[in-house]
Amino acid sequence: MREFLDRWQVGFYLAAIVFGLLVTFPSLEWAVEPMLALLIFVTFMAVPLSQVSIPPKFLVTLLAVNFIAVPIVVWLITRPIADAPELLVPAALVLLAPCVDYVIVFCTLAGGAREKLLAATPILLLVQMLALPVLVPLISGGRVQLEIAPFLRAFLLLIVIPLILAAFLQRKDKIASLADDSMVPIMVITLFVVVSAYSRGVTENLESLARVILTYAAFVVVMLLVGLGSAWVAKLPYREAIAVIFSGVTRNSLVVLPIALVLPSAVIEPAVVVVTQTLVELIAMVVMVKLVPKMVQKIAID
Repeated sequence: MREFLDRWQVGFYLAAIVFGLLVTFPSLEWAVEPMLALLIFVTFMAVPLSQVSIPPKFLVTLLAVNFIAVPIVVWLITRPIADAPELLVPAALVLLAPCVDYVIVFCTLAGGAREKLLAATPILLLVQMLALPVLVPLISGGRVQLEIAPFLRAFLLLIVIPLILAAFLQRKDKIASLADDSMVPIMVITLFVVVSAYSRGVTENLESLARVILTYAAFVVVMLLVGLGSAWVAKLPYREAIAVIFSGVTRNSLVVLPIALVLPSAVIEPAVVVVTQTLVELIAMVVMVKLVPKMVQKIAID
């Protein structure tokens, strides 16, 4: 069963998204945060936390891509929507935040160094929680000031508590095995819950969302090239190069949802703009799983 789920997991994820688009349950909004916490918990359970180390060059490249290159790229590609704050602010919020959950899954499918990327997850989330209250107002032209409280709450509920539980429960072999086996089903349920809760807003505002969809697509293409170039400059090994590229492209749409929910609402709800990014990104991930390894083979050390 485990092999079957692993082999067809991308198909299951796409099916969950399509099903969520077709079957809308706005009342499921309450379940988004608990499902995210559970997903991140099983993600932490997947790798022995006490045995993982992060090569300094890999970590520096990872941070440079996500917190130096990404803000520059986001500022450039969001200029066409700068006149629409209802699109600009949530788009900047999600694009500035590197993913800490299903990026591990797609990195694994592409043959990347998932254990090193997983070990860097708490660092990535901590830095983005510190950076977003500064970067989002800067890129949005001061149109919104983010409150610190939602960031601290998200960090506590979605990282600190799952990390502590995982570090403790990894010693329990049966629980660790169960968590590993449940990764794909939990991801499927999480994607369905998120998309189903907000998909009505996406379909009802599709015309208005067209510009931000193009922005999200442009981000994928540009950051794919930036990540590839950064891995080449840093002379990263094959698996680490793949991990850096996926981290640069994949955004933290699910984890920033609780923050988007407290943004001022406009014609289009901020959460709808954020979920739209998830839909664009997951389609891109399916392509990248096949494309990125071939691209990295030409520039990686091994």
